[in-house]
Amino acid sequence: MTASVLRCIGLRVGGLALIVSALAGCGGDRPVAPTLGGPLFAKGAPSTNPTVTSATPSTAPRNITLDVVVAGSGFDQGSRAVWALNGDTTLATTKVKTNATTYVSGKQLIANITIAADAAIDLYDVQVVTLGGRKGIGIELFAVTYEAIDLGLGDGSTAEAINGAGQIVGGAVGVGAFLWENGVVRSLGTLPGMTGSAANDINRNGQVVGSSSNGNGIYRAFIWTAAGGMQPLAGSLGGCCTLARRINDQGLILGEARLAGDSVTHTVVWENGVMRDIHSLGAGNTFPWGLSNTGIAVGQKDPQNGTFLWTNAGGMKILAGLEGPGDVPLGVNDAGQVVGWYKRTSTDVNKAFLWENGVIRDLGTLGGLSSVGTAINNFGQVVGRSEIAFRKGGSQNFRAFLWSSAEGMRDLGSLPNRDFAQANDINDAGIVVGRTFLTSGASRATLWKIN
Repeated sequence: MTASVLRCIGLRVGGLALIVSALAGCGGDRPVAPTLGGPLFAKGAPSTNPTVTSATPSTAPRNITLDVVVAGSGFDQGSRAVWALNGDTTLATTKVKTNATTYVSGKQLIANITIAADAAIDLYDVQVVTLGGRKGIGIELFAVTYEAIDLGLGDGSTAEAINGAGQIVGGAVGVGAFLWENGVVRSLGTLPGMTGSAANDINRNGQVVGSSSNGNGIYRAFIWTAAGGMQPLAGSLGGCCTLARRINDQGLILGEARLAGDSVTHTVVWENGVMRDIHSLGAGNTFPWGLSNTGIAVGQKDPQNGTFLWTNAGGMKILAGLEGPGDVPLGVNDAGQVVGWYKRTSTDVNKAFLWENGVIRDLGTLGGLSSVGTAINNFGQVVGRSEIAFRKGGSQNFRAFLWSSAEGMRDLGSLPNRDFAQANDINDAGIVVGRTFLTSGASRATLWKIN
Protein backbone atom coordinates (compact mmCIF):
# COMPACT_ATOMS: atom_id res chain seq x y z
CA MET A 1 0.00 0.00 0.00
CA THR A 2 1.00 3.64 -0.08
CA ALA A 3 2.86 5.80 2.35
CA SER A 4 0.92 8.59 4.00
CA VAL A 5 1.23 12.06 2.55
CA LEU A 6 4.63 13.64 3.07
CA ARG A 7 4.60 17.19 4.33
CA CYS A 8 7.09 20.05 4.22
CA ILE A 9 8.46 21.35 7.52
CA GLY A 10 5.62 22.44 9.76
CA LEU A 11 2.88 20.49 7.98
CA ARG A 12 1.25 17.49 9.70
CA VAL A 13 0.21 14.05 8.53
CA GLY A 14 -2.62 12.23 10.31
CA GLY A 15 -1.99 14.27 13.44
CA LEU A 16 1.77 13.62 13.66
CA ALA A 17 4.49 15.72 12.07
CA LEU A 18 6.94 14.08 9.65
CA ILE A 19 9.90 16.40 9.30
CA VAL A 20 11.37 16.63 5.87
CA SER A 21 14.72 18.24 6.29
CA ALA A 22 15.69 18.73 2.70
CA LEU A 23 12.48 19.62 0.88
CA ALA A 24 11.40 23.02 1.30
CA GLY A 25 -10.29 23.53 -9.37
CA CYS A 26 -13.02 20.41 -10.89
CA GLY A 27 -12.06 17.48 -13.09
CA GLY A 28 -14.24 18.39 -16.06
CA ASP A 29 -13.13 22.01 -16.30
CA ARG A 30 -10.83 22.78 -19.20
CA PRO A 31 -9.73 26.42 -18.80
CA VAL A 32 -8.57 28.22 -21.89
CA ALA A 33 -6.22 31.19 -21.63
CA PRO A 34 -7.66 34.38 -23.13
CA THR A 35 -6.56 35.43 -26.57
CA LEU A 36 -4.73 38.76 -26.67
CA GLY A 37 -6.67 41.15 -28.83
CA GLY A 38 -7.18 40.82 -32.57
CA PRO A 39 -4.63 40.08 -35.27
CA LEU A 40 -2.09 42.73 -36.19
CA PHE A 41 -0.57 43.10 -39.64
CA ALA A 42 3.12 42.96 -40.32
CA LYS A 43 4.62 45.82 -42.33
CA GLY A 44 6.67 43.44 -44.40
CA ALA A 45 7.58 39.82 -44.83
CA PRO A 46 10.69 38.61 -42.96
CA SER A 47 13.81 38.12 -45.02
CA THR A 48 15.34 35.43 -42.80
CA ASN A 49 14.09 32.32 -41.08
CA PRO A 50 12.12 32.96 -37.90
CA THR A 51 13.44 31.94 -34.49
CA VAL A 52 11.43 30.30 -31.70
CA THR A 53 12.76 30.93 -28.19
CA SER A 54 9.98 30.05 -25.73
CA ALA A 55 6.46 28.73 -25.21
CA THR A 56 4.30 29.92 -22.31
CA PRO A 57 3.05 27.84 -20.63
CA SER A 58 5.81 25.36 -21.34
CA THR A 59 3.86 22.36 -20.03
CA ALA A 60 0.26 21.17 -20.20
CA PRO A 61 -1.58 17.94 -19.43
CA ARG A 62 -3.23 15.68 -21.96
CA ASN A 63 -6.92 16.16 -22.82
CA ILE A 64 -6.96 19.94 -22.69
CA THR A 65 -7.41 22.96 -25.01
CA LEU A 66 -5.41 26.08 -24.20
CA ASP A 67 -3.63 29.13 -25.63
CA VAL A 68 0.17 29.09 -25.76
CA VAL A 69 2.24 32.25 -26.25
CA VAL A 70 5.06 31.53 -28.71
CA ALA A 71 7.94 34.00 -28.55
CA GLY A 72 10.81 34.53 -30.95
CA SER A 73 11.49 36.75 -33.97
CA GLY A 74 10.83 37.00 -37.67
CA PHE A 75 7.11 36.18 -37.50
CA ASP A 76 4.68 37.56 -40.07
CA GLN A 77 0.92 37.84 -40.38
CA GLY A 78 0.01 34.37 -41.60
CA SER A 79 2.67 32.54 -39.57
CA ARG A 80 1.56 29.15 -38.23
CA ALA A 81 2.76 27.44 -35.06
CA VAL A 82 2.72 23.65 -34.96
CA TRP A 83 3.98 21.05 -32.50
CA ALA A 84 6.51 18.42 -33.55
CA LEU A 85 7.63 15.16 -31.96
CA ASN A 86 11.07 14.02 -33.06
CA GLY A 87 10.73 16.25 -36.10
CA ASP A 88 7.34 14.86 -37.13
CA THR A 89 4.49 17.41 -37.24
CA THR A 90 1.72 15.09 -38.45
CA LEU A 91 -1.29 15.03 -36.15
CA ALA A 92 -1.34 11.24 -36.16
CA THR A 93 2.07 11.31 -34.48
CA THR A 94 1.89 14.34 -32.21
CA LYS A 95 -1.79 14.21 -31.16
CA VAL A 96 -1.36 17.98 -30.61
CA LYS A 97 -3.63 19.99 -32.92
CA THR A 98 -3.16 23.69 -33.60
CA ASN A 99 -6.68 25.07 -33.90
CA ALA A 100 -5.61 28.63 -34.75
CA THR A 101 -2.55 30.87 -34.70
CA THR A 102 -2.99 34.58 -33.97
CA TYR A 103 -0.28 37.03 -35.04
CA VAL A 104 0.51 39.53 -32.27
CA SER A 105 3.83 40.96 -33.47
CA GLY A 106 7.01 39.97 -35.22
CA LYS A 107 8.12 38.53 -31.88
CA GLN A 108 4.95 36.89 -30.59
CA LEU A 109 2.20 34.52 -31.69
CA ILE A 110 -0.76 33.01 -29.83
CA ALA A 111 -1.38 29.36 -30.69
CA ASN A 112 -4.62 27.74 -29.57
CA ILE A 113 -3.93 24.02 -29.29
CA THR A 114 -5.77 20.85 -28.27
CA ILE A 115 -3.76 18.04 -26.70
CA ALA A 116 -5.42 14.66 -27.18
CA ALA A 117 -6.05 12.31 -24.26
CA ASP A 118 -3.61 9.81 -25.79
CA ALA A 119 -0.81 12.24 -26.71
CA ALA A 120 2.68 11.01 -25.88
CA ILE A 121 4.13 12.10 -22.56
CA ASP A 122 7.23 13.73 -23.97
CA LEU A 123 9.09 16.90 -24.88
CA TYR A 124 7.82 18.56 -28.06
CA ASP A 125 9.42 21.00 -30.50
CA VAL A 126 7.51 24.17 -31.34
CA GLN A 127 7.77 25.03 -35.02
CA VAL A 128 6.75 28.28 -36.73
CA VAL A 129 6.24 28.47 -40.49
CA THR A 130 5.82 31.93 -42.01
CA LEU A 131 3.41 32.82 -44.78
CA GLY A 132 6.36 32.75 -47.14
CA GLY A 133 7.30 29.23 -46.08
CA ARG A 134 10.31 30.07 -43.92
CA LYS A 135 10.67 27.81 -40.90
CA GLY A 136 11.98 28.19 -37.35
CA ILE A 137 12.08 25.49 -34.67
CA GLY A 138 12.37 25.71 -30.89
CA ILE A 139 13.73 22.35 -29.79
CA GLU A 140 11.91 20.64 -26.88
CA LEU A 141 10.28 23.84 -25.63
CA PHE A 142 7.01 22.20 -24.58
CA ALA A 143 6.24 19.19 -22.37
CA VAL A 144 3.01 17.19 -22.49
CA THR A 145 2.25 15.74 -19.06
CA TYR A 146 -0.32 13.33 -17.66
CA GLU A 147 -3.90 14.49 -17.25
CA ALA A 148 -4.50 15.97 -13.80
CA ILE A 149 -8.02 16.13 -12.34
CA ASP A 150 -9.18 18.25 -9.41
CA LEU A 151 -11.36 16.05 -7.18
CA GLY A 152 -13.49 19.06 -6.26
CA LEU A 153 -12.84 19.16 -2.52
CA GLY A 154 -11.46 22.70 -2.46
CA ASP A 155 -8.40 24.26 -0.87
CA GLY A 156 -7.02 22.43 2.13
CA SER A 157 -7.74 18.95 0.76
CA THR A 158 -5.49 16.00 -0.03
CA ALA A 159 -5.99 12.55 -1.52
CA GLU A 160 -4.04 9.99 0.52
CA ALA A 161 -4.79 6.58 -0.94
CA ILE A 162 -6.56 4.73 -3.76
CA ASN A 163 -7.62 1.09 -3.96
CA GLY A 164 -7.90 -1.18 -6.99
CA ALA A 165 -11.52 -0.15 -7.56
CA GLY A 166 -10.55 3.51 -7.89
CA GLN A 167 -12.04 4.57 -4.54
CA ILE A 168 -10.04 7.45 -3.04
CA VAL A 169 -9.75 8.59 0.57
CA GLY A 170 -8.16 11.58 2.29
CA GLY A 171 -9.05 14.67 4.26
CA ALA A 172 -10.51 18.07 3.45
CA VAL A 173 -11.31 21.29 5.29
CA GLY A 174 -14.99 21.35 6.22
CA VAL A 175 -15.42 17.72 5.18
CA GLY A 176 -12.96 15.77 7.30
CA ALA A 177 -12.28 12.19 6.29
CA PHE A 178 -13.79 11.54 2.86
CA LEU A 179 -14.43 8.76 0.38
CA TRP A 180 -14.43 9.77 -3.31
CA GLU A 181 -15.95 7.42 -5.88
CA ASN A 182 -16.80 8.24 -9.50
CA GLY A 183 -17.02 11.94 -8.74
CA VAL A 184 -19.23 11.54 -5.66
CA VAL A 185 -17.79 12.63 -2.28
CA ARG A 186 -18.94 11.08 0.98
CA SER A 187 -17.96 12.56 4.35
CA LEU A 188 -17.12 9.75 6.78
CA GLY A 189 -17.91 11.76 9.90
CA THR A 190 -16.07 11.78 13.24
CA LEU A 191 -15.83 9.61 16.33
CA PRO A 192 -18.02 10.58 19.34
CA GLY A 193 -16.51 13.50 21.23
CA MET A 194 -14.19 14.43 18.36
CA THR A 195 -14.43 17.37 16.00
CA GLY A 196 -12.28 16.36 13.02
CA SER A 197 -11.08 13.36 11.06
CA ALA A 198 -8.75 12.31 8.24
CA ALA A 199 -8.66 9.07 6.27
CA ASN A 200 -5.27 7.48 5.53
CA ASP A 201 -5.99 4.27 3.61
CA ILE A 202 -8.63 2.08 1.95
CA ASN A 203 -8.46 -1.60 0.98
CA ARG A 204 -10.17 -3.51 -1.82
CA ASN A 205 -13.15 -4.24 0.45
CA GLY A 206 -13.82 -0.53 0.96
CA GLN A 207 -12.65 -0.53 4.58
CA VAL A 208 -11.18 2.86 5.50
CA VAL A 209 -8.80 3.66 8.36
CA GLY A 210 -7.50 6.92 9.80
CA SER A 211 -7.85 9.05 12.89
CA SER A 212 -10.44 11.33 14.45
CA SER A 213 -9.31 14.25 16.62
CA ASN A 214 -10.39 17.12 18.82
CA GLY A 215 -9.01 20.61 19.25
CA ASN A 216 -6.77 19.59 22.15
CA GLY A 217 -4.35 17.37 20.24
CA ILE A 218 -6.08 14.10 21.10
CA TYR A 219 -6.65 11.63 18.28
CA ARG A 220 -8.07 8.12 18.05
CA ALA A 221 -7.74 5.45 15.39
CA PHE A 222 -10.87 4.50 13.47
CA ILE A 223 -12.12 2.00 10.94
CA TRP A 224 -15.03 2.89 8.64
CA THR A 225 -17.25 0.57 6.62
CA ALA A 226 -20.30 1.34 4.54
CA ALA A 227 -22.39 -0.93 6.74
CA GLY A 228 -21.13 0.14 10.16
CA GLY A 229 -19.94 3.71 9.63
CA MET A 230 -16.99 5.02 11.67
CA GLN A 231 -15.99 2.92 14.68
CA PRO A 232 -13.06 3.36 17.08
CA LEU A 233 -10.26 0.80 17.03
CA ALA A 234 -9.92 -0.65 20.51
CA GLY A 235 -6.75 -0.73 22.55
CA SER A 236 -4.18 1.59 24.08
CA LEU A 237 -0.55 1.61 25.21
CA GLY A 238 -1.38 3.95 28.08
CA GLY A 239 -0.98 7.26 26.27
CA CYS A 240 -3.35 9.79 24.84
CA CYS A 241 -3.53 8.75 21.28
CA THR A 242 -3.78 6.08 18.60
CA LEU A 243 -3.70 6.35 14.82
CA ALA A 244 -4.41 3.88 11.99
CA ARG A 245 -2.08 4.40 9.04
CA ARG A 246 -2.64 1.45 6.67
CA ILE A 247 -5.02 -1.44 6.07
CA ASN A 248 -4.28 -4.27 3.66
CA ASP A 249 -6.71 -6.46 1.73
CA GLN A 250 -6.58 -9.11 4.45
CA GLY A 251 -7.79 -6.58 7.03
CA LEU A 252 -4.48 -6.22 8.89
CA ILE A 253 -4.23 -2.63 10.19
CA LEU A 254 -0.93 -0.86 10.81
CA GLY A 255 -0.73 2.16 13.08
CA GLU A 256 0.83 3.75 16.11
CA ALA A 257 0.05 4.42 19.75
CA ARG A 258 1.51 6.63 22.46
CA LEU A 259 2.91 5.11 25.64
CA ALA A 260 2.02 6.44 29.09
CA GLY A 261 3.43 9.94 29.44
CA ASP A 262 2.94 10.55 25.69
CA SER A 263 6.66 11.00 25.00
CA VAL A 264 7.20 7.71 23.13
CA THR A 265 5.35 6.25 20.15
CA HIS A 266 5.30 2.55 19.21
CA THR A 267 4.18 0.85 16.02
CA VAL A 268 1.14 -1.38 16.53
CA VAL A 269 -1.09 -3.65 14.49
CA TRP A 270 -4.75 -4.52 14.85
CA GLU A 271 -5.75 -8.07 13.97
CA ASN A 272 -9.42 -9.01 14.27
CA GLY A 273 -9.96 -5.84 16.28
CA VAL A 274 -7.19 -6.57 18.82
CA MET A 275 -4.21 -4.18 19.17
CA ARG A 276 -0.68 -5.60 19.46
CA ASP A 277 2.54 -3.66 20.14
CA ILE A 278 5.14 -4.83 17.57
CA HIS A 279 7.93 -2.43 18.58
CA SER A 280 11.03 -4.53 19.34
CA LEU A 281 14.04 -2.30 18.62
CA GLY A 282 14.74 -1.07 22.13
CA ALA A 283 14.41 2.50 23.35
CA GLY A 284 13.01 5.25 21.16
CA ASN A 285 10.10 5.64 18.78
CA THR A 286 8.93 3.72 15.75
CA PHE A 287 6.62 5.35 13.21
CA PRO A 288 4.86 3.12 10.64
CA TRP A 289 4.37 4.24 7.04
CA GLY A 290 3.78 1.39 4.61
CA LEU A 291 2.03 -2.00 4.56
CA SER A 292 1.75 -4.61 1.80
CA ASN A 293 -0.93 -7.20 1.14
CA THR A 294 1.69 -9.84 1.98
CA GLY A 295 1.96 -8.46 5.51
CA ILE A 296 5.21 -6.50 5.21
CA ALA A 297 5.31 -3.27 7.21
CA VAL A 298 7.96 -0.56 6.93
CA GLY A 299 8.63 2.57 8.93
CA GLN A 300 11.03 4.84 10.71
CA LYS A 301 13.07 4.04 13.83
CA ASP A 302 14.02 7.11 15.82
CA PRO A 303 16.45 8.22 17.05
CA GLN A 304 19.61 7.38 15.09
CA ASN A 305 18.60 4.00 13.71
CA GLY A 306 16.94 4.74 10.39
CA THR A 307 14.47 2.30 8.94
CA PHE A 308 12.63 -0.84 9.96
CA LEU A 309 10.87 -3.71 8.22
CA TRP A 310 8.39 -5.96 10.05
CA THR A 311 6.71 -9.25 9.28
CA ASN A 312 4.60 -11.36 11.59
CA ALA A 313 7.06 -14.24 11.25
CA GLY A 314 10.33 -12.33 11.47
CA GLY A 315 9.44 -9.41 13.70
CA MET A 316 11.03 -5.96 13.38
CA LYS A 317 14.53 -5.42 11.95
CA ILE A 318 16.62 -2.66 10.42
CA LEU A 319 16.74 -2.66 6.60
CA ALA A 320 20.23 -3.50 5.37
CA GLY A 321 21.96 -0.43 3.97
CA LEU A 322 19.38 1.98 5.41
CA GLU A 323 20.58 2.35 8.98
CA GLY A 324 21.13 6.10 9.05
CA PRO A 325 18.98 8.74 10.74
CA GLY A 326 18.36 10.34 7.35
CA ASP A 327 16.79 7.17 5.92
CA VAL A 328 13.00 6.82 5.92
CA PRO A 329 10.94 4.11 4.12
CA LEU A 330 7.44 5.19 3.14
CA GLY A 331 5.99 2.49 0.90
CA VAL A 332 6.28 -1.24 0.20
CA ASN A 333 4.67 -3.54 -2.38
CA ASP A 334 3.76 -7.21 -2.20
CA ALA A 335 7.19 -8.28 -3.51
CA GLY A 336 8.94 -6.46 -0.67
CA GLN A 337 10.29 -3.58 -2.77
CA VAL A 338 10.61 -0.54 -0.51
CA VAL A 339 10.65 3.18 -1.42
CA GLY A 340 11.28 6.34 0.55
CA TRP A 341 14.18 8.76 0.91
CA TYR A 342 17.76 8.40 2.08
CA LYS A 343 20.95 10.34 2.47
CA ARG A 344 24.44 9.10 3.20
CA THR A 345 25.82 12.02 5.22
CA SER A 346 24.36 14.87 7.27
CA THR A 347 25.28 17.33 4.51
CA ASP A 348 23.63 15.34 1.72
CA VAL A 349 20.17 16.09 0.36
CA ASN A 350 17.33 13.56 0.52
CA LYS A 351 17.02 11.33 -2.54
CA ALA A 352 14.26 8.92 -3.52
CA PHE A 353 15.33 5.29 -3.36
CA LEU A 354 14.10 1.82 -4.34
CA TRP A 355 15.34 -0.92 -1.99
CA GLU A 356 15.24 -4.58 -2.94
CA ASN A 357 17.05 -7.45 -1.23
CA GLY A 358 19.59 -5.13 0.35
CA VAL A 359 20.36 -3.22 -2.87
CA ILE A 360 19.57 0.52 -2.96
CA ARG A 361 18.77 2.26 -6.24
CA ASP A 362 18.86 6.05 -6.38
CA LEU A 363 15.85 7.19 -8.43
CA GLY A 364 17.28 10.62 -9.24
CA THR A 365 15.33 13.88 -9.51
CA LEU A 366 13.42 16.02 -12.00
CA GLY A 367 16.35 18.39 -12.30
CA GLY A 368 16.45 19.75 -8.76
CA LEU A 369 18.44 18.62 -5.77
CA SER A 370 16.19 16.31 -3.78
CA SER A 371 13.36 13.82 -4.14
CA VAL A 372 11.16 11.46 -2.11
CA GLY A 373 9.46 8.20 -3.10
CA THR A 374 6.09 7.84 -1.35
CA ALA A 375 4.50 4.69 -2.83
CA ILE A 376 5.13 1.73 -5.14
CA ASN A 377 2.62 -0.57 -6.84
CA ASN A 378 3.02 -4.24 -7.70
CA PHE A 379 4.39 -3.39 -11.16
CA GLY A 380 7.31 -1.49 -9.65
CA GLN A 381 5.97 1.96 -10.58
CA VAL A 382 7.05 4.52 -7.98
CA VAL A 383 5.43 7.88 -7.24
CA GLY A 384 6.48 10.76 -5.04
CA ARG A 385 7.77 14.26 -5.41
CA SER A 386 10.96 15.88 -6.62
CA GLU A 387 12.46 19.31 -6.79
CA ILE A 388 12.72 20.72 -10.30
CA ALA A 389 15.38 23.05 -11.66
CA PHE A 390 13.00 26.03 -11.88
CA ARG A 391 12.72 28.27 -8.83
CA LYS A 392 9.81 30.61 -8.13
CA GLY A 393 9.81 33.36 -5.54
CA GLY A 394 13.20 32.22 -4.28
CA SER A 395 11.85 28.79 -3.35
CA GLN A 396 12.63 25.48 -4.95
CA ASN A 397 9.61 24.11 -6.79
CA PHE A 398 8.64 20.47 -6.42
CA ARG A 399 6.47 18.32 -8.67
CA ALA A 400 4.81 14.93 -8.50
CA PHE A 401 6.69 12.20 -10.34
CA LEU A 402 6.16 8.73 -11.77
CA TRP A 403 9.21 6.45 -11.98
CA SER A 404 9.65 3.12 -13.76
CA SER A 405 12.75 1.10 -14.53
CA ALA A 406 12.04 1.44 -18.25
CA GLU A 407 11.44 5.19 -18.44
CA GLY A 408 13.03 6.62 -15.31
CA MET A 409 11.48 9.62 -13.55
CA ARG A 410 8.80 11.67 -15.29
CA ASP A 411 6.97 14.81 -14.21
CA LEU A 412 3.25 14.16 -13.66
CA GLY A 413 2.42 17.82 -14.16
CA SER A 414 -0.10 19.83 -12.17
CA LEU A 415 -3.46 21.54 -12.34
CA PRO A 416 -3.62 24.95 -14.06
CA ASN A 417 -2.33 27.75 -11.82
CA ARG A 418 -0.81 25.25 -9.36
CA ASP A 419 2.90 25.65 -8.77
CA PHE A 420 3.68 22.49 -6.79
CA ALA A 421 2.49 18.90 -6.77
CA GLN A 422 3.01 15.70 -4.79
CA ALA A 423 1.87 12.13 -5.47
CA ASN A 424 0.85 10.02 -2.46
CA ASP A 425 -0.34 6.70 -3.90
CA ILE A 426 -0.61 4.61 -7.07
CA ASN A 427 -2.74 1.54 -7.63
CA ASP A 428 -2.00 -1.36 -9.96
CA ALA A 429 -4.18 0.21 -12.66
CA GLY A 430 -1.76 3.14 -12.81
CA ILE A 431 -4.04 5.76 -11.26
CA VAL A 432 -2.16 8.21 -9.05
CA VAL A 433 -3.56 10.41 -6.28
CA GLY A 434 -2.06 13.23 -4.25
CA ARG A 435 -2.34 16.96 -4.13
CA THR A 436 -1.38 20.08 -6.02
CA PHE A 437 -0.45 23.34 -4.31
CA LEU A 438 -0.73 27.06 -4.76
CA THR A 439 2.37 29.11 -4.01
CA SER A 440 0.58 30.22 -0.84
CA GLY A 441 0.53 26.62 0.37
CA ALA A 442 -3.16 25.76 -0.12
CA SER A 443 -3.50 22.24 -1.52
CA ARG A 444 -6.18 20.44 -3.50
CA ALA A 445 -6.84 16.71 -3.77
CA THR A 446 -5.77 15.64 -7.25
CA LEU A 447 -5.91 12.54 -9.46
CA TRP A 448 -3.57 11.76 -12.36
CA LYS A 449 -4.50 9.39 -15.20
CA ILE A 450 -1.41 7.48 -16.32
CA ASN A 451 -2.86 4.99 -18.78
